[in-house]
Amino acid sequence: MSTSVPASLATAADGVAAMRAQLTAARRELATLQEQLAAATLQKEALRRDLQLRNGALDAATSHFMILVATT
Repeated sequence: MSTSVPASLATAADGVAAMRAQLTAARRELATLQEQLAAATLQKEALRRDLQLRNGALDAATSHFMILVATT
């Protein structure tokens, strides 16, 4: 009795191993992209808060100016 693996089965096993390696690489890339997206989202929110603060300060500054006409 022979215990050798048929060539077609060995080729299929190699194909499965290659696909698993590609899947692992794709999952790593996905994780990296998700981390980058999370960082970009945090940065965007920080910039939005800063912009709202700036706009609020500009709005407050203009509301404190008054034009007066003084006569003697």
